[in-house]
Amino acid sequence: MTNLAKKVVRSEGIFHAHMLRAYERGLAVIAQAQVPADKREPQIFPLLGPAGVGKSETIAAWCADYPQQQDAQGKIVKPVIHVICPVEPNQRSIALSIIRALQCRVLSRSSTSDVVDQAMGQLKVAEVNTIIFDEVQHLAENLRAEKMKIAVNFLQYILETSKASLILVGLPTAQRFINFESAFQRRCLATELLYPYAWASTSHRQDFADGVAMIAEAYREHGWKTVLDDPDSLKPLYAACMGRFGVLIDFLSHAETDNSRKLIDMKCLAKAYAHGINHQPFSGNPFSPSTQISEQELNAEYVRVLQQAHLPIPKL
Repeated sequence: MTNLAKKVVRSEGIFHAHMLRAYERGLAVIAQAQVPADKREPQIFPLLGPAGVGKSETIAAWCADYPQQQDAQGKIVKPVIHVICPVEPNQRSIALSIIRALQCRVLSRSSTSDVVDQAMGQLKVAEVNTIIFDEVQHLAENLRAEKMKIAVNFLQYILETSKASLILVGLPTAQRFINFESAFQRRCLATELLYPYAWASTSHRQDFADGVAMIAEAYREHGWKTVLDDPDSLKPLYAACMGRFGVLIDFLSHAETDNSRKLIDMKCLAKAYAHGINHQPFSGNPFSPSTQISEQELNAEYVRVLQQAHLPIPKL
């Protein structure tokens, strides 16, 4: 089996709690865009959160819900496309990213205006009604004020020309870009901040346990044996990912590697943690019987994760 956990988490059934809310808000934006362009009222939905919190899995689910199709005439229609914002964003690089997301070739020696026209034309040909812009923090982190204004205006141009809704996904620092111009900010729906689950919150802890239980059940349906949903496994699993579901999924993919016995036990998880988790903030391996991690250590590391992502500390 290859990356079963990733396949499971990208299905609708794995979303829960605030992950489910983020997924459903984006899904509603995409669903509303499924009308002819002349009747469409495009929206802008920002989804922000720290690295590893589950944004990529949410994007994958949206794209799976609205895959490319072939109409009766054989034409390829792409209702939703996933665009990676360039590290050095400007009109040309953003337009090129759109063209690449559409899997089209760029005409050689094209001027910026030609590239922009090509991108807008191909969006129309493919009947794209929703553009998911990923890594939008590049628009906030790598631009000065005058260039950020150009980028804001260009996104609004894309919105008005293509009549496609925009979903802006990235790190919380992208909020600076969203707030940069009041007219653009007013056009945006309320930002969805996707927080990691907090161990200090009873409801968050239960939501995290529910997600783990869904994955454990999926493994069993595919013939695996697992201790993931054992009560003693919950705290080590949380410590391994600090409540970030995307990190958990990557971690479990390491547990699957070279696992011919199809067994995920504490020994397997300890090995996956040692080899698959780069940042190890605790004094020992969470899956080792000799390791004791206190509530205070978990809470302190959770605060560090939020501060590193420039997220406000919530009242739990």
